[in-house]
Amino acid sequence: MPRPKTLPSDRASGIVQERKGQYGHPSDVYERVAGMWAALFGWDVQVADVSLALSCVKMAREKNADYMQEDEVNVDDMAGYANVLALIKERM
Repeated sequence: MPRPKTLPSDRASGIVQERKGQYGHPSDVYERVAGMWAALFGWDVQVADVSLALSCVKMAREKNADYMQEDEVNVDDMAGYANVLALIKERM
């Protein structure tokens, strides 16, 4: 019988926790990014927008590269950005 597959959200949870330990809470980091993007683009960028925008990059890569099913990097990253968004919303 095949081994149950680990879900992207499960893999992403560990990665997000590791990054949180390394860089601090995503809300703090993404707040800096939002400020930089606001200065660069000239419009208001919310902290949660950073997670959504980064997820869009992964979706575009997934679609553009036509990855094989076994390549889970972009899908894991999308799940990770969803987890980060949840952490940011929880903190707000």
